[in-house]
Amino acid sequence: MSSTSTVSTKSSNSSTAGPETHLLSNRRQHRQNEGSAMHLYLKQMFILLWKSWIVRRVHYISTFFELVSPILLIFLFTYIYSNTNMKFGKPNDNSNNDNDEPGKLLTTLDDDGTMKPAHRFRNPIHVIDFIAAMPITKKIYYTPDNQQTRRLLQTLVASLMNLPVEITDDKGEIIKTKVIPMDNVTAISNQMQNDLINSTMFDFDPTILGLNFREIDLKNAHLDYELLLPAKLTARISLNAYPNKITQAPKDYVDPWMIPLIDLTSRINREFVRQYSNMTIELNQLRLMRMPYPAYRDPKVSEFSVFDLLALFILISYTVFVPLIVKRITDEKSSKSKELLRMIGMADSVFWTTHFINYFIIILIHALSITIALVCFQNPMIVRSSLLLFFITFIMFGVQLVMFSMLITTVFNRPVLAVIVTTILWLTISVIIFRGWVPSINGDTVGNTCFTIRFFLSMLPMGSIMWFISILGIFESFDQSLTFETINSTTIGYGDLTTLIVMISVFISYFLYAFLIWYLDSVWPFQYGVPKHPWFLFEPSYWRPIKNKSSMNDDRPELNEQAFEPDPIGLQSAIEVRNITKTFSGNKVAVDNIWFNIYNHQLTVLLGHNGAGKSTTMNMITGIYPATAGNIYVNGYNVFTQTRLARQSIGLCTQENIIFPELTVFQHLKLFAILKNAKFTNVYQEVQRILNLLQLSDKCNVKASGLSGGMKRKLQLGMALIGPTEILILDEPTSGLDPEARRVIWDLLISLRREKTILLTTHYMEEADVLGDRIAIMSHGRIRCCGTPFFLKNAFGTGYQLRIEKQSAHFNSKGFLSIISHYAPTVSLKSEMESEVIYAFNQKNVQHSNSRQKESSDQIDKNDDDNDDDEKKQLIRQFPPLFRDLENNLKEYGINSFGLSYSTLEDVFLAVEDDDTILESELSKLGRLKNHRLNGDDKNDQSPKQPSLTPKSEMVTGFSLIVNQFLALFLKRFHYARRYWQMVVLQLVVPILIFFVAMRITAIFTRLNLQTKFDPIAMKTEQLYGPDTESYYQGGKTLYRSYERIFSDRDHGHVTFVGDLNSPVSYEDFIINQNDNNIGQFVQKVLFGMQDDGTKEPYKIWFNNEQTYSAWLSEKTFFDSLLEMNSPQDTKSKVGIDMTLQPIMIETQMNGQSQSMILSLVTSIMSWLITCLILLPIAFPFLAASYVLYPIKERTSKSKLLQMMSGVSPTIFWLSQFVFDLVYHLVAISVLYLFIYLFDSDKVFFDTSSKSSAEVLFVILFVFGIATIPLAYFFAYIFDVHSSGFTFVVIMFLIMGLIANLFWSILDIFVNNAGVELSSLYLDWTQSVLPIIRFIPIFSMLFGYQKLYKANMFVKMCKTLPSEELGHICNSTEDLGSMTKMVLGCCPNRCSKDDSCYDSGSFSFGKFGSGPEIYSLIGSGLLFMVLIILYENFQQYARKYFVRSIENLVYRIFRRNRPQPIQLAAIEDSDVCREKERIASILNDPVQRENSDLLIVHELTKHFGSFTAVDHLSFGVRHDECFGLLGINGAGKTTTFSMLTGDLFPSDGNAYMEGKINVINNLCRFQQNIGYCPQFDALLDNLTGVETLQLMGALRGIPFRRLTTEVNDLIRMVDLQTHASKRTETYSGGNKRKLSIAVSLIGNPRLLFLDEPTAGVDPSARRKIWRTLELIRNHFNSVIILTSHSMEECEALCSRIAIMVGGRFRCLGSTQHLRAKYGQGYTILIRLKRKHEMSDYADQCQQRIVAAIPSAQLSDHHQCLMTYQIADKSIRWSELFEIMAQLDEELRFEDYIISDTTLENIFILFARNQQRTQQQLQLQKMQSVTNKDNKKD
Repeated sequence: MSSTSTVSTKSSNSSTAGPETHLLSNRRQHRQNEGSAMHLYLKQMFILLWKSWIVRRVHYISTFFELVSPILLIFLFTYIYSNTNMKFGKPNDNSNNDNDEPGKLLTTLDDDGTMKPAHRFRNPIHVIDFIAAMPITKKIYYTPDNQQTRRLLQTLVASLMNLPVEITDDKGEIIKTKVIPMDNVTAISNQMQNDLINSTMFDFDPTILGLNFREIDLKNAHLDYELLLPAKLTARISLNAYPNKITQAPKDYVDPWMIPLIDLTSRINREFVRQYSNMTIELNQLRLMRMPYPAYRDPKVSEFSVFDLLALFILISYTVFVPLIVKRITDEKSSKSKELLRMIGMADSVFWTTHFINYFIIILIHALSITIALVCFQNPMIVRSSLLLFFITFIMFGVQLVMFSMLITTVFNRPVLAVIVTTILWLTISVIIFRGWVPSINGDTVGNTCFTIRFFLSMLPMGSIMWFISILGIFESFDQSLTFETINSTTIGYGDLTTLIVMISVFISYFLYAFLIWYLDSVWPFQYGVPKHPWFLFEPSYWRPIKNKSSMNDDRPELNEQAFEPDPIGLQSAIEVRNITKTFSGNKVAVDNIWFNIYNHQLTVLLGHNGAGKSTTMNMITGIYPATAGNIYVNGYNVFTQTRLARQSIGLCTQENIIFPELTVFQHLKLFAILKNAKFTNVYQEVQRILNLLQLSDKCNVKASGLSGGMKRKLQLGMALIGPTEILILDEPTSGLDPEARRVIWDLLISLRREKTILLTTHYMEEADVLGDRIAIMSHGRIRCCGTPFFLKNAFGTGYQLRIEKQSAHFNSKGFLSIISHYAPTVSLKSEMESEVIYAFNQKNVQHSNSRQKESSDQIDKNDDDNDDDEKKQLIRQFPPLFRDLENNLKEYGINSFGLSYSTLEDVFLAVEDDDTILESELSKLGRLKNHRLNGDDKNDQSPKQPSLTPKSEMVTGFSLIVNQFLALFLKRFHYARRYWQMVVLQLVVPILIFFVAMRITAIFTRLNLQTKFDPIAMKTEQLYGPDTESYYQGGKTLYRSYERIFSDRDHGHVTFVGDLNSPVSYEDFIINQNDNNIGQFVQKVLFGMQDDGTKEPYKIWFNNEQTYSAWLSEKTFFDSLLEMNSPQDTKSKVGIDMTLQPIMIETQMNGQSQSMILSLVTSIMSWLITCLILLPIAFPFLAASYVLYPIKERTSKSKLLQMMSGVSPTIFWLSQFVFDLVYHLVAISVLYLFIYLFDSDKVFFDTSSKSSAEVLFVILFVFGIATIPLAYFFAYIFDVHSSGFTFVVIMFLIMGLIANLFWSILDIFVNNAGVELSSLYLDWTQSVLPIIRFIPIFSMLFGYQKLYKANMFVKMCKTLPSEELGHICNSTEDLGSMTKMVLGCCPNRCSKDDSCYDSGSFSFGKFGSGPEIYSLIGSGLLFMVLIILYENFQQYARKYFVRSIENLVYRIFRRNRPQPIQLAAIEDSDVCREKERIASILNDPVQRENSDLLIVHELTKHFGSFTAVDHLSFGVRHDECFGLLGINGAGKTTTFSMLTGDLFPSDGNAYMEGKINVINNLCRFQQNIGYCPQFDALLDNLTGVETLQLMGALRGIPFRRLTTEVNDLIRMVDLQTHASKRTETYSGGNKRKLSIAVSLIGNPRLLFLDEPTAGVDPSARRKIWRTLELIRNHFNSVIILTSHSMEECEALCSRIAIMVGGRFRCLGSTQHLRAKYGQGYTILIRLKRKHEMSDYADQCQQRIVAAIPSAQLSDHHQCLMTYQIADKSIRWSELFEIMAQLDEELRFEDYIISDTTLENIFILFARNQQRTQQQLQLQKMQSVTNKDNKKD
């Protein structure tokens, strides 16, 4: 398809090839060089399989379950089968029978399980005497009553009156059959109902019959009549053409209801034949004979098919495998990694094919292992059939299973929900198929009655494997071989549904699944990516994609020319955004009708405040989000309709890190390089190139999950850069990077800017200024302005700014303003911080601005640059005298240093952010805006209002604090739960739904079929038994020819001529020999036979008792042959007798004897099996696993850590969790209990006669919560991803609840009820293990539930049994059969001895009492809860002693020595040494220790194996101090914070609060005094900002009466008013940082740890946060420890700063001290004009600057940004400004800044030193390895 589109596009544009086809031509050329599309397809598939293998290797636990769980369970099943004597029922014993009963077996069956010989039966079964008749039928109704019918019935009536023997009834009256005429069939039916209404009958009552004659045609020898038979509701199964036969054993009785029917129809048929032949045929008797039965194998199981149980067990064993497939694929969708891979060129077919192959390999292992399992034991399950065929069919099932799982994933984005739905679907459909359409379970479905349903069900993997295994079982049961030759052979149970038909259905399902996967994945709207229209297949553009032509000016909105620079001329746009709007749920407009272009080979920067819509815009450009309105074109392709083509040239670096935690850095880059079609031979070099560019070489073998935040950003950027990418979309690529790392990225992007098209977002204004060719600023979803940096600065800049660093707090900003105003009258105070004040010089006075407004816009545009330059020069002339004054009076004015800067992009950003008038085209509004900004009236610079924080003295303490905290934690769970709808689904909807399904299935399949009408059954051989049936004839040739024509021509059967009566082989021997070793053929296809000796001896018609209608059809064929023999040639094809059986439903009283005992038992067992052992175990794992979701989320988000830091006791924390979950559980099970009560139609639990069953049911459900909730808390410690934790718990609970419970329960019923013989080893093992596994809550609850259910079902069954039959069983001394043994629980005289009575009491400890399970649940719950509380309260000791002891033990076992960290020789700074000495002296002096610093850190160290993250840090933080901790990514800052906040346990050292409380021994008290803003926001996604702050405030002890006021003040301080009532999951990254800062501030903690508090925050919000922190520090005496990558932030806030390098401090002191110590004179930052970028202008500037300032050294150069260090400190500020003013007039810089050495310069100096240190470390490691090798040698 892609090649077709390429040719089409090429031909259409060949004549107009130009810039617009340049990129496409390059792409074509690249593809031609790299190979065909198929080659790319194979490469992508290979690399994704390689990725999948790595993921599997990392997630070895889930891989183990996927690989081993089905195999182990099937091996267990086959092992039990092989080693268990599963002989059900008592063998038939006829030794005391004199064989007086015809049809009974003449040979006794043995118990040795060997082959049984052929059997002959006592014949005749019945002799039909046409002269006289036995009165076996009381009444015969017939219709119509006319001459024909009366004539036909006259002989019948005569024979019925001629009784051979008089039989009398109870009153002594002679019993005679009455023949009664009726008006119609309805009258007959009604009369039958009246006759039998109060009678007790089994399935049929043949004593009353009906006849409906439809045609009596003596001329053409055709008779058609209907036989009406009274039948009960339970008779439906008896009407099947084949009995429910699943073993080889012969049927040991003849259906008693069939004899009267054959007797009656034979008399009618004889009379019809005699009348047709004019009484020439003499037929006085007819003998009904039963065919002999060939040799057969004695069955092991007679009531159930073990193969059907095997099929069900296979489906159950895959209950773990299928959800894991769904979870893994859904995880990739939910993490957006699938969409990221699609965007870089991965075809959807590659994605699905890779996953298919990944799991197909496992299916192959399963198929091979399970095939071996079926034959490897002493008693194999497959004896005769083809193992290869089974292997193939199992693989076909596995393929279907994988595709079924993949199909489910197309409609889900949430792994938890996907796992729930998958598990429910899998097991529910399996049970429905097993109970509804397996012939051995549901006899109504025998044969072809459900052929169509079964055919379509085989398109599901549950149906296909069920039919495969069940059909295989039928073949094996009848000693037949299911091979490739017999693959299309029919069976009794499944009729024409052969194995071949099932395989064809499975093959059809493959194509159906493939299409649905592809189609739903393309059109499903509720997922990431742009869905196609449902009818996209019918759009020509899909099959022949072409570029969409979009005009640059089509529908372009009118824009303010003062805010939007005209588009450049001569450049081709690579990305065109046209009137795009994006609206999210709740009518939230994220992007509002934006229109702009991104040009080829330019770097465009998109700026905006947090939540402005930048990321949403980028996600729409890349096709991750669909637009609500508008279009986007990438290289001419519409992103929303031609997504794949539009994405082909895009590389994306998302705002969030979309990475594979299991892969290393190198593996990530290799994966993305090959997916982008890099050559295999060049992959290594390409990866190394990116590693070197991003300085990630030392991290190449580190897993992505082990990288710091900054390193992850580098990796994400590298994934976007690698490979042949033409367009880069970079969403905050340098967020979280240190300044040195940012500069590395700058250099990289600058080098790529002229080769690629780049769209970039950032919150670093300097970055945008340095990199951006064009800059667009967004606010509230709209673009406010767009243009080059120079254009925007001229339009919105504020001119020059004088930055003053204060020397002391006595600096008077207003007084100093008056001094400056003498030199520059237009100066104004812009902002003031603790250590810095900024004055703005308005170079454009008001008078001049007003005059400009009167000029025409054309004149303004023409003279704008000249006017700006003139005003700038005039202002610069005023600076030298000002600076000379400042230099001479630094101490007098209270100034440390000063610097001058020109308008920055930050000024532009602040100017346009919130002003809607910018979008208007009125120049006056723009002028007012500029004047407003120039005059310094900035609302963002207003100082925050002082918050009303609660003093410590007013906070609650003691018991009131405990109550405060408990209520707050309870409310937290309440607010979270009411928005967490998944929890409601898991705890309420899923259990109720499964309970409902269980009850409905039980009601549908185990209760009586309530259909009130039977369908008529035509007595036609081919219709009932199909073609190719067999019959045997012995006798004369005359009748044989007619017999053969009737059976062969009409019924398409085959007649075997045995010979005449003088044949040496008897008729029975011939049948036995013909069917020897072919018992299946005999049972299915050998129907009947006939013997005619040619004399006056009665005819013998033989029937096969294994078919229901064999005798009737044999009789019919006999009379048809007589008619055919006596009919003329022209009518032979028409002659015949058509008989139809019409059962008449009789509504008898359901008085307890309506069903047999066996039916009652089977009904009870099936109800118990389906409800308790299969369906309900599905419901409760979801309920139990739901309690693990919230604790994992709370822990991994660090929210729990923040709550513990607030002072809450671990005991209170976990008790509040437990109480809330238990209350929620109580609500859930109460609703479930009510549901059971309402829908328990059988009154299993709520019967008034049951002993406390309802109460016990509620208790079991409730105590299940007591046990499972603490266990879920335990699992929450193990997992870091809530979906993984949930899936694991579901799997474990399914294994223990479904499989273990199924095993123990069936074992119990086999041993205690069914008489299965097990070895004592089995019994001892099961009895010893059972008390232990009772402590597993899911098993104990379900085991108790099934015992309760089974006992109550059997109690109800006992009541339905006839009292005589029950009494006989209870008093019997014989060895009872398996089914009969189950009734003994109804016999008090038998069951009370061992406490096994069904009604013994539900709370008892007997066999059917739930007492052991209830107490086990309570005990396990209390045990788990106590262990959790003990661990939480003493975890610091556990970490200190227990964990270290385990580590030492592990190293002793596996290694000789613990790996020692490599120590680098480093010369420590003198300030750092003095600080260490000061700390040591403080700790040695108890008095000084308590009265000195607030925080003392001593020798703090953290090792990770051989890597030392933090290396013996010692420092103190004084009262009222803001301490800054700086360092590059990976320097150890976050690790230090994690140790100081208690999140990580130190390897060595300690930290003290006020010299008393230390982090090792008093962690809880230590945490109570700190506030923490972690690097990654520790927020609960379903709480609002207000609720989060209220929670933390209440935990800190703020009274509820003051809580609202304080929360509102903090919200206002951090500028979150508009978002405070929204859920935190809807917050942008910057707004989350704001809320995190507010959380750290609430409760007025004494010490604040702020880990990069303003990372990702826009400039205006960042400055407001600074002012807030300054206010908190000044007014509330809070101590702040701060880490940041913003040097400006540290200079503005920190009074002391330490720079970390390699886990150590390299310098320490105040900002001014570090400048003085490490400063290198002055710093000049020069920004050149962008229009000279490509010329030698930069070289000329460098030459002139060095000539003017000889000591100037170029320290940094990024395209148009140059940084010079002036080492000559003798040059004064004023001289330097005069020199630069002259150079500016000559070289016309865009901007320049002269400043003292900045903190950023110092930081970069140390950062580069660390790089050299890391190289030294690598060399030492290599040298260490070399030394070890030398020692070995």
